[in-house]
Amino acid sequence: MCRFFFKMKLYQIFNTLNSIILCTYVAFCVPLILFCTFCPAHAQQENSYWEDLGLYGGQILSLAIDPDDSSILYAGSWNGDGLFRTTDSGQTWITIPTDNNTWFRNREVFDIDIDPNNPSTIWVSSNMFTDVSYDYGETWNIGFINGVFSKLFCHNVEVDPHDSTGNTIYIGTGPTSDNGYGYFYRSTEGSILFKEMSLEAPYAIIDLGINPQQPGELWGISSSWGVFETNGIVYVSPDNGTTWHSWSEAYGDEGSGSFGWLGSIAVHPSDPSVLFTCGSKGVARKVDGPLKSGSWYWTSLAEPTYTLCIPNSEPDTVFAGLAGKTIAKSVDKGATWDFFETPDDFYKLASDPFNPDTIYAGGIHNGIFKSNDGAETWETINSGIKANAIFSTDFAPDNSSTIVASTVAGVFLKTDTEWKHIEKNSSKAVRFHPQDKNIIYAGFAWKLGKSTDSGTTWQYRYLPDLINTNSINSIAVIEKETGNDIVLAAVGFSSGTKGQIVRIDDDPQKNFSKSTIETVLQADCDINVLAVNQQDSTIIFAGAGNVYSPVKPGGLYASTDGGDTWSQTALHEEVVNALALAPSSPDIIYAACRSNGIYKSTDSGSSWLNKSEGLPEKFTIADISVDKSDSNIVYQGLSMAYRKDLVSFGGVYMSLNGGEYWNKAGLTGHSLHTINANTSAASGSTSARVLHLKKSAPLSLSPIFAGTSSGLFEASSGLIGLIHGYVKTDSGDLLDNATVTCKGSPEYTSDHDGYYEVLASAGEHMLSSDHKYYTQETTPLVVVTPGSVVYKDIIMKPVVGENDDDDNGTSPDNSTCPVKYLVEKTSQNNHLILLRMFRDEILVKSPAGRQLVDLYYDLACGVWNIIKKDPKLSQRCLELISSAALITDTALKNKSVALPQELVNSLMQAFIDLQKSSPPTLKHNLSLVKPYLKKKTIKNIFESADIMTY
Repeated sequence: MCRFFFKMKLYQIFNTLNSIILCTYVAFCVPLILFCTFCPAHAQQENSYWEDLGLYGGQILSLAIDPDDSSILYAGSWNGDGLFRTTDSGQTWITIPTDNNTWFRNREVFDIDIDPNNPSTIWVSSNMFTDVSYDYGETWNIGFINGVFSKLFCHNVEVDPHDSTGNTIYIGTGPTSDNGYGYFYRSTEGSILFKEMSLEAPYAIIDLGINPQQPGELWGISSSWGVFETNGIVYVSPDNGTTWHSWSEAYGDEGSGSFGWLGSIAVHPSDPSVLFTCGSKGVARKVDGPLKSGSWYWTSLAEPTYTLCIPNSEPDTVFAGLAGKTIAKSVDKGATWDFFETPDDFYKLASDPFNPDTIYAGGIHNGIFKSNDGAETWETINSGIKANAIFSTDFAPDNSSTIVASTVAGVFLKTDTEWKHIEKNSSKAVRFHPQDKNIIYAGFAWKLGKSTDSGTTWQYRYLPDLINTNSINSIAVIEKETGNDIVLAAVGFSSGTKGQIVRIDDDPQKNFSKSTIETVLQADCDINVLAVNQQDSTIIFAGAGNVYSPVKPGGLYASTDGGDTWSQTALHEEVVNALALAPSSPDIIYAACRSNGIYKSTDSGSSWLNKSEGLPEKFTIADISVDKSDSNIVYQGLSMAYRKDLVSFGGVYMSLNGGEYWNKAGLTGHSLHTINANTSAASGSTSARVLHLKKSAPLSLSPIFAGTSSGLFEASSGLIGLIHGYVKTDSGDLLDNATVTCKGSPEYTSDHDGYYEVLASAGEHMLSSDHKYYTQETTPLVVVTPGSVVYKDIIMKPVVGENDDDDNGTSPDNSTCPVKYLVEKTSQNNHLILLRMFRDEILVKSPAGRQLVDLYYDLACGVWNIIKKDPKLSQRCLELISSAALITDTALKNKSVALPQELVNSLMQAFIDLQKSSPPTLKHNLSLVKPYLKKKTIKNIFESADIMTY
């Protein structure tokens, strides 16, 4: 529950660094990591292809109200866009910082604190960082990063109200699991120079509080992650952290009892002796301040409680957010309580500093709420809160504008333009009946729901295992001629020890809650996904395996009898977490295997080939979807991606050539959960766009829907555009039989009029053209937007006859390119485009680079004749080409690049070996290149192209 819901250990990728390099890391490496991870150069441009469909809400971990202007509030979410601000008391929210929405995206924003003496200064603790803004959240600086080195989450931050300069800051940290200690940190300089305080707590520091009436008095609570653990401890330091006292129990009518799990601590705003804490056993109170000999006493509120709030303008009033969608209110310092129903469990509460009846609440699932009558009634104020994780979508069988979505905030139904919240329990799987848009199935913890009236009412069928916490990950509905449909549900258990496929016989004449249910497959890991052959519903596939810790392979299962019996396929010993059968060719299957790549089968799963070219170095695919009519058009959503030691979030990738190559297609920086291209839009629908101009079979493209941790997005025209034009000679003649290629797209051979056209995914592309009698050409970047038609002519130059026998390299020929000949028959052929970009966008920007280009082509014939005769040298050159292409790609994308000395050394050694094998004239001419291979010269070449080197 609460912030521990779907906990993911994404940030344990940093190594502990010693103090000698700390300052260097802070000054240089951390900004670079944040730039690479959260600020991709083209993120805003590519994301403009996608429309936010306004499915707002999610889990809210933190709230803060400006002490001078209560119409200004800040909210922090579990994942999603992370941090939000409103200036109209919550009616509308925006993601901040406004110029870089990725700064806090996909983090858990645990705490927000506003400097009470200077409200423009805001401190935010999220994951392993605490950041600070001095301009109301418009720009941000890293304030504390010790969590990166010690692998500690920063759970909370407090600005000392007794320091008018705002320079005294306290931070509470803790481990990413129950294994580790919690620590307090303090800075008196308002900067990154925090010092660890003397206390080592046995668990994470969950909350902090500073007594506003007693300078130096700091309170904190330490507790394990588990809500029902019995180990909470309350700490106090009366002297700014020099000495500490603690309590682990409170007294009640039946004697003393341990605190249990603790969630919040609150200090009375005007009475320094009164304090409250809350947790799994209710609310406890202390009335003698930090006095060590004093004790805590349970109040009459004995229900599990997440959070507390005391209004500054009415300090004897206490609000408590309880489990079970309830809020408690006391107007006598906790002596007695009144109770009111709430629309969600509240994890965080905040009170208007000028009006004690105005209360804001952060929900565990459904976003932000507001009460104007002292917590008696509530309204939802989610507009702009992009934190509702979308786990699954489906489309009505007869109307593509009707969509249902399962989310962390429940189930939503959209008809035309309006969303309706039809079920408020968190859901990870949803499905329409294949023939009836009024029938919806949705999966929840422990149960499967069915509605026959578009979500107005629901019936529930509980799963056989009600003891272990589980979730329904996927649903399949199979129609039977007898009228009794079969519903299959893939189930995963939070313990990570087993998964199930359950079968429900759904007789429409009976109450769904009393339907027959049985377990047809049980594995020792999660069942993640189900996929049904759309031409033969008796053929079903199921992907299994634990995606997160403990990682455990499960493989791909198949059933040929409608789910009665199951057997493993050839794809085993893998974590299969996403799966798609091509609707038009169901023998074609795409399966995602955690971070091992995406596999394709063309024979119903009998054999498999890895199809991961074009994807990041490491990645996790969340979902796959295949175009309804063309099995070569495939989309996938990445939940995360890794490059070297940096973690970022993946976005959408697509292939137009059956997975041979994948292009990035937007939403970079978002964590994807679901991708859906299999809509029921007819070919003549208004949402489709006919893109082909001259081909005989026009392609109509439906919109694509992507569910992320920041909500649901739509892109038009299948994220596909068209590049077309004419292939011509340099004299202006039309050239037929030229092969025009674009990464991730089918090849096209120019027709007798020289005309070509290439389907391309939305994004930036380079076209490569080949012809038997003309030099290979590469176009500059072509920008494609969804549904666009981009005109681009290609000019090719005739090949000048080369002298293959000239071992002296004295007959230069610009058509000879050793790199091209080396890679053209290998898997590295895609590196050629990158290296030509290096030539055209980097080398030619400096005199030294231009001279190097000229020397390269002057010596090309002789060099190629040496390389092609020496297999070992050829292999070494291929390895260098691969390394150079990676560096070039990084340089072009990030405008910054590392120049490893070992690469320079390898390049120099290969060059020396080449010289040794060359005849005298070529050996002499090659010596002219050697000065350009020095690291200093290479750095100057990069920097002339405005690329930072280090």
